[in-house]
Amino acid sequence: MRKIQIAILALCLSFGFSFTAYGLETSGYLENQLQITDGDNLFDTNKLRLDFQVKESGYYMLVSVNALNGLMQGDISLQNADLSDPNVLLSLENNLLELSRAYLELYPSWGKVTLGLQNIAWGNGYLFNLPDQFNPPNPLDPKGEKQGINAISTKWNLNGTAQLEAVAVPAAKLSGTDYGVKARVNIGLFDISTFFLKRYNIPVNLSQPTIRFDRTAGVLEIKGELGDGLPGIWLQGGWFGDTNLATNSTENYFTYVTGSDYTFNVGNGLYCLAEYMRNTQIEANQVYFLTRYSPQGYLTFSLSGMRNNQADAAMYSLNSEYQLNDNIEITGMYNVYPQGSSYFTMGNGTLQNNAGFTSQIVIGVKTTF
Repeated sequence: MRKIQIAILALCLSFGFSFTAYGLETSGYLENQLQITDGDNLFDTNKLRLDFQVKESGYYMLVSVNALNGLMQGDISLQNADLSDPNVLLSLENNLLELSRAYLELYPSWGKVTLGLQNIAWGNGYLFNLPDQFNPPNPLDPKGEKQGINAISTKWNLNGTAQLEAVAVPAAKLSGTDYGVKARVNIGLFDISTFFLKRYNIPVNLSQPTIRFDRTAGVLEIKGELGDGLPGIWLQGGWFGDTNLATNSTENYFTYVTGSDYTFNVGNGLYCLAEYMRNTQIEANQVYFLTRYSPQGYLTFSLSGMRNNQADAAMYSLNSEYQLNDNIEITGMYNVYPQGSSYFTMGNGTLQNNAGFTSQIVIGVKTTF
């Protein structure tokens, strides 16, 4: 089976594999990346992504395969790995082949049903996103690709602009199945959503995966624009009840997020965003900002940063993207962690730079086909 998969990857690279046959559409990219940490340690990765899609009346199917080759320095992330093991943290095995998404969407008259390995992206927060409990984001690329999870999701279109959604994430036991319900309505310039979420057996800290808890959460979100040509805003407020499985004690607390963004008419657009999160459980407050500017249509610069004022942790990232042509993009990234090992609290857990490096340079070339 593995030889067949490798043969398919080779064919895709050789011929570009961008055609339609029997309803099958294919696309993907090849990304070559070099990382330099603390000015001396070198790590390189080569990632091949292939998407196979079938679009027919009444249904849609997507299968995404990632092939990874090379070594990669452990970065700030929220992945299900034991970060206390330095071998897990510092490198990935060569020639890793994984299925990142594989799902079927059905379109009945009342809405949509999605079955399989998929992305569940609830909430409109940019980085601090309280309802986004199922698919953790990458803080260096909050709106980038996320690893899918096996789930069943449904969406009902109600009268007017109202929608109702539900998600279930199967577990080893039916009683341990994660689930969530979302209701959304549009009123004028604002979308108002309510969420109820239940999750089980969550690690308190991914560097200590044996310490776990169950979570019940309710979140209210409001997102919209203040008016034509005025900034956009979003507000989230969530009540959380976390039950420690070791002590069977429950702690209730409140968390809220506020954010705003605006695009100034400078060049091809100067985009600015700021977001703030307050967690009353640990009395933590964190801020995130993003500035993106395009002097030319093919060149973009961005600067982002995140700070945890309670833990005195910070992370800053300077990015550049150069579109060589329609298929090739050259990227550069410089990440700085002033306190070395940075620690942050997210909507669904904690993340740390346990590697302890203070600077990181990432150079990449991405070829799409």
